[in-house]
Amino acid sequence: MLTLKKIILVKLAARFINDSDSRKIINCSKDEIWEKFIKEKTSAFYIPLTLQEDIIALIKPLQSEVHNFTDDHAGIFTEEQEWSLKFCFNADGTVDRVKTADLLIHSKWLDVQTRFVLACQYWSSLNVQRFFYGLHKSTRKKILNKYSTENENLNQYEENVVLWIRHCKAGYISEWQTRDWCYKCYTWNYASFQSRHLDNLTEEERQSTLYDIFEESYWVHIHRFCLSRMSADDQESLLKRFPLKVLRTYLYWPSQRFFLDAVNKVWHCLPGNHFTCLLHIIICQKILELWKDFDYVNLLRQLWHRSPDHLKQCVEGTDIFEILMEILKNGFNPKDVPGNFFLHDDIYDNANEYQSQSFRSSASDERQGEQGKKTSLAGNQGGKREPKLNNSKRSRGSNESILGLYNKKKKSRHEVTGCERRNPLQLSERPQRKNRGPERQLNNRGLPSSHTSNSNCPLNKKLRQSKESFQKRETGPYHLRSRNRVTKEKGFRSLGGKMQVQGGPFRSIGERFKKPSPYNQSRHYRQQSKHQGRHQPEQEPRNGRSSSQSLRKS
Repeated sequence: MLTLKKIILVKLAARFINDSDSRKIINCSKDEIWEKFIKEKTSAFYIPLTLQEDIIALIKPLQSEVHNFTDDHAGIFTEEQEWSLKFCFNADGTVDRVKTADLLIHSKWLDVQTRFVLACQYWSSLNVQRFFYGLHKSTRKKILNKYSTENENLNQYEENVVLWIRHCKAGYISEWQTRDWCYKCYTWNYASFQSRHLDNLTEEERQSTLYDIFEESYWVHIHRFCLSRMSADDQESLLKRFPLKVLRTYLYWPSQRFFLDAVNKVWHCLPGNHFTCLLHIIICQKILELWKDFDYVNLLRQLWHRSPDHLKQCVEGTDIFEILMEILKNGFNPKDVPGNFFLHDDIYDNANEYQSQSFRSSASDERQGEQGKKTSLAGNQGGKREPKLNNSKRSRGSNESILGLYNKKKKSRHEVTGCERRNPLQLSERPQRKNRGPERQLNNRGLPSSHTSNSNCPLNKKLRQSKESFQKRETGPYHLRSRNRVTKEKGFRSLGGKMQVQGGPFRSIGERFKKPSPYNQSRHYRQQSKHQGRHQPEQEPRNGRSSSQSLRKS
């Protein structure tokens, strides 16, 4: 249960996130700079120093929530609009997407077309109709002219606008047809999936959809949402079937308190490489990156103390073992970090690559006797549609665009407090966009129209009935498109190397992981990893394509 203190701290931290100027400082500065800025602001209100540190500890997880929201809606808002977005937070620090969307749709500072596109993702067809006819006649005419004609440059969100207009003109919109709008014909995406539309499904359809998307998607915040909408029994079932996917979710805010209880239930079925992967996440992505939202050093100690001997033996001899023993023995001092602790030139890319490889290597273990299932979290998720371009929206993507430019040189990142990161580009130094900028290629983030438009109960086709092999699958049943398929100039959207979006690597893993784990191969991994995979074609999880299957029985 959340304490009153924690709820108040979340509200205070959310004020900094919702202030556009403060958010820019947090995004575009080193940790030391924005932490000093927050201390100065909170000191003016006579907030005790200990509480100031607690507020600072919540900034990264809350900002990660904001990144996930904007990433899932990229193509609806321009970059300029994103800086001005206001978010509604739940008491636990997660973004309340439904309330946030309602707030933005009713806002006056956003242009009407943006609000209307957003409404088509979150509202029922009847409510969209009421909103539409409440607009000025000239505005309605502009919307109809833009979305009534054939246009190949529309993104997945705008496709839902086209669908609504077609239904409206055909007279299909009524209260009883709300379910048809959201499931049979709808273009699902990560925005609409977390909207009210999920409530319009039957219980069987909803549980089947949640289960399918949990299995198919890579992103931690999507897994967390799926788990939050499931019963305790269903959560237990997923934990036993996909232990790494569930446990990884419990290593991120606000679910860390569930991690140890969950891992105690799956020691018998947790593979050694999955256990090593969990250690990498805690050490490389949390402790070394100075995340303060949880006591990760103590969590690491308890995890190692409780782990069975056969899993400990799997870690011995790997690069992470020496670091693990040092932290367990002497703790962790962020101002005196040994240089050998930094295993990865790019900590998120390589740590997550190993993590993704662990998912891939155990895919067959998690699918015993079930041919034709979707790939593991490491599998490609994108659809078959070719990327579309639209100059009205901004471009985002590539492995370095969302979270900023992480320092790739161990020496320079260790110069200040052991963890200095590369200075981000200033806003004025970023590539200038023509008009609003090239649109991010968004068609890798939706659900397949072939699935959602089936008039004959789509749930009759089940994911496990696919006869295609694991290697031949190309597109996922939900067409959940990768978050960052488009590439762009390095540093286009720099966030100072401070924030880690919860949920996975930002580079392809495809062909790079046809070989066994580099951690178990050679002591020269650190020298080799800086060149590994940087010229490989991007396919995975933000860039890739997942497998095609029919719907699975719940």
